[in-house]
Amino acid sequence: MTKRICLCLLIGSFLVIVGCGGSKYAESIEVNEKFVQLMEEYVNALESASSADQVATAMNTFADGMEVLGPKIKELAEKYPELRNSENLPDALKASQKRVEEVGKKMAGAFMKIMPYMRDPAVQDAQKRVSTVMANMA
Repeated sequence: MTKRICLCLLIGSFLVIVGCGGSKYAESIEVNEKFVQLMEEYVNALESASSADQVATAMNTFADGMEVLGPKIKELAEKYPELRNSENLPDALKASQKRVEEVGKKMAGAFMKIMPYMRDPAVQDAQKRVSTVMANMA
């Protein structure tokens, strides 16, 4: 389940990133920045969590943000399908992609913080919510 969420996050970030670049894609750049910031905040919250309540809060906060950004990410991916080819990324996007990759690496470690709390009902509910939000984005 955790691997699925991580994969969805990386796919979502990829779809947003490849939709960025130039003035034609200004909205994508803005959404990408918000997405990367949300991911960073999520990872930081998970890394500093020391209780089930803190983990559940981090997950629910992330889900709140993705409920807003997810439909925008999906819309932009549909609007600019020609940019899904990562080999044709404009130079302006390479730095942004690197930032997402760095956060993605941190996210794998942060997910390990969730594991000790997975039996907690609040964490389970938050996990389901994150999964639902991410599935709706794909």
